[in-house]
Amino acid sequence: MRENDLHREIDALQQELSGLAGRTDQGAVERRENLKRGIDARTDELRTLTGQRAAVRSAASNPANIEAGTGFTEDDEQARGTRSRFRRPIDEARDAAHRAIERSCRGMRTDAGDRLVELVERDQVGADARYITAVSDPAYARAFAKKLAMPEGASQAVEPDEGEAMLMVGRAMAERSMLAGTGSAGGFALPIEIDPTINLDNDGQINPLRQIARVRSTTSYELRLITSAGTTASFGAEASQVDDGTPTLAQPVATPQRATCFVPFSFEVGMDWPGMAAELGRIMADAKDVLEAEKFLHGAGSGSDEPAGLIATLDSGSIIDTDQGGSTPGLIAADDVYLVQESLPARWSGRAVWMSGLPIANTIHRFSGPGGDEPPLFDEARGRLLGKPWWEASNMAGDHEDDGLLLYGDIGAAFQIVDRIGMSIELVPHLFGADRRPTGERGLFACWRTTSIVVVPEAVRLLVAGTS
Repeated sequence: MRENDLHREIDALQQELSGLAGRTDQGAVERRENLKRGIDARTDELRTLTGQRAAVRSAASNPANIEAGTGFTEDDEQARGTRSRFRRPIDEARDAAHRAIERSCRGMRTDAGDRLVELVERDQVGADARYITAVSDPAYARAFAKKLAMPEGASQAVEPDEGEAMLMVGRAMAERSMLAGTGSAGGFALPIEIDPTINLDNDGQINPLRQIARVRSTTSYELRLITSAGTTASFGAEASQVDDGTPTLAQPVATPQRATCFVPFSFEVGMDWPGMAAELGRIMADAKDVLEAEKFLHGAGSGSDEPAGLIATLDSGSIIDTDQGGSTPGLIAADDVYLVQESLPARWSGRAVWMSGLPIANTIHRFSGPGGDEPPLFDEARGRLLGKPWWEASNMAGDHEDDGLLLYGDIGAAFQIVDRIGMSIELVPHLFGADRRPTGERGLFACWRTTSIVVVPEAVRLLVAGTS
């Protein structure tokens, strides 16, 4: 979609603009002005496209502007029935889901919308398409808010269309659970506009992995991947037997793990805070991102009921310590940065990026500071290191050996995040104190499933602090 492309371009320009905040040198000032003009131009273009689309929809709503199609039989009803037999239910489910995503795209990040479109297109039975359509229904959002405010009396307060919307969501959740081979716990789903598993946010941590790793979605309890080191080619004499180039295949398995969040709230808050449902998404998105920012880097992986972290589960062949670059043990030097880049195989160099915490980036930047004879490793905007993009990861503190100082490589090829779209919510109607008496509080128990896995460790290099 052109609108999604414009949203993506605006997000990228605003991110670069925020990276220049506080800088007063002439180059930064000029770049900020250029970025602002670019953002304004794309915003105007987006506004124009939105206006054109609204005008087309308005014209289409007038029956006088619509010309009826020509049927191939004399009976129009029979003609429509004939055409409908050639239209599969899966196509109708996908079309409805695409319309729902388009309606909701203004409230979500462009990459989240793209992931939903990809999920719908890969859906072979329509279960995910029907789920997305159901949870995006405005009537369901209204029913959800009433359920939070009055758990026991919501069934009497909801309008007929809201009750029907809740029923459709329940059916969609049951269908997805049945296909995934896991039973339904009887909860209800978050509306699409506040679901943190769809509207990815980054409030609590600077966590770039969802932007630079490959993010995939699944409806089953696991996702089987295929990796290979490739095959080889060779020259040979005429009419001679060719070499065997059979590739070696591996099949990593990613199993989304359960993550939970519990939010208690008083009866008074539930009754008096009309915006609670919308705020709930922001609160849970923050908690979700803080957890994932840590586990996608440092999760123990297999056998631990948590994701396999990119740093924690790398094998020794991908790790370089500062001793190898001739540095003082435990300290990073300019030679280490060059060594890490040069050690990455050429296959992965084209799309390689850097990732580190801000303290390490500042240390590297100071190598070419006043009195130093080292040429600058960072560019002027601090967005590229040795010619490759640099991303900040706040959970790479670099303060102990296992944490990792500096990561370099094709992270999109090396690392995959696998989500099971949709967060399930259970409403606990009464909470009890230590003496088993009610406290006048309710609670929301949220559950979602996600994981991460290192599939091609050879595609990255990690610099750690040497100790010898």
